[in-house]
Amino acid sequence: MKQFLLTLTLIACAFAMTAQKVDIDKYSFYVEHAQMPMHYVDKADRTYTVNLNGSDQFNHEMILEELAMRGWERVEKDGTVDVRVTLSNFDRGEPTQKKKTDQKKNKEGKVVSSTTNYWYEATMVGNGVVKCYGPENRFVSKKQADKAAEKAKKKGKKEEEAPAENPFLAGVDIEVEDEAPEGELVNSYSLKKEYKIEGGKSSSSSKARDAFWLKADGAYDDSFENFAGGLSSRVNSNMNAVYGFGRKKEWLKFRILDSKKHPEYETYQNAVKAMKAILEKKRFNKTHDEIEAALGPIIEYFEATIKKYGADDKHEKRLKSATMYNLAKLYYVLDKPEKMKEIASDYARWGHDEAYAKDFNAMAEDLEHLLVFHNIEGRYFVTDEDADAVEAEEGDKID
Repeated sequence: MKQFLLTLTLIACAFAMTAQKVDIDKYSFYVEHAQMPMHYVDKADRTYTVNLNGSDQFNHEMILEELAMRGWERVEKDGTVDVRVTLSNFDRGEPTQKKKTDQKKNKEGKVVSSTTNYWYEATMVGNGVVKCYGPENRFVSKKQADKAAEKAKKKGKKEEEAPAENPFLAGVDIEVEDEAPEGELVNSYSLKKEYKIEGGKSSSSSKARDAFWLKADGAYDDSFENFAGGLSSRVNSNMNAVYGFGRKKEWLKFRILDSKKHPEYETYQNAVKAMKAILEKKRFNKTHDEIEAALGPIIEYFEATIKKYGADDKHEKRLKSATMYNLAKLYYVLDKPEKMKEIASDYARWGHDEAYAKDFNAMAEDLEHLLVFHNIEGRYFVTDEDADAVEAEEGDKID
């Protein structure tokens, strides 16, 4: 009887251990936020001018009307930043003859027949350049800033020696009218875009040429329309990358419980999937308020799960670590570096998955550095525009 009870107990224990097994999978998706500019300028000084010149193939008036630097006031003259756009004529390119000869050989390797096909190709080119003149105040990452500070500390501060005065220039003061914009050239961006056209192939060179020209005019019109139609968007994208604010999407990895027999399975799955649905509604030009409120119950659930599963059992450790991971990532999305640091400290004190302590602390410090540099509370910039109509830049994948 005792042997029978012992067997039942062992079976029950084994079943319980199996039921508590924890399989954790990666769960990834895009989350968007505002892309911060390369250079920071104080709000009081955010005025800009735009000058467009060059080829009259393009509708200058329409393009100028569509140009806008997010968060800045456009003025007629004396802006803090001067944006200069120069457009070149759309070049349809000269056709070049191409040919290919196919040979058929017999078993002995002797050529028994030869066919040459001809065709014509051309490359059409749209070209231009965007130049931004203004204050040089480039953002550098915390790692770069720390490295530069350490380098300066080792070398010590050295005063620059004044260059010796050139005696041949003594008393020379010639004024030259300078039409170049005020401010430094901080960025130059090429608008160049190529379009290739290939005509049909033929064994006759003249027929191949005719086939090319039959197709060329329509291809030219389509290519020109594509280039001209995208100019405003590309100039805007560059201006906002340098001084304004853009839209960025980051591929973030979270964790999800995938053990169907675990008592937390259904709730955990619902929490993570709800988190994804909420975060996918996050937009770069809205505050975090609604998103954070919607995430409230999920954050509370994660916090309760962390407290509930903290024993020495390897499966419970796995679930607790995954939940801490999710919570740290949520705080990253909500721009709360101080909360990320708290979780990093918890990892370090706990001693399990200690690598995450270092990773999350570094992420938090980088985020904190970014927010402080740009003097903002979060990575968003409030506007009335349709966020989905703004082209998004895809950022790095973040583990």
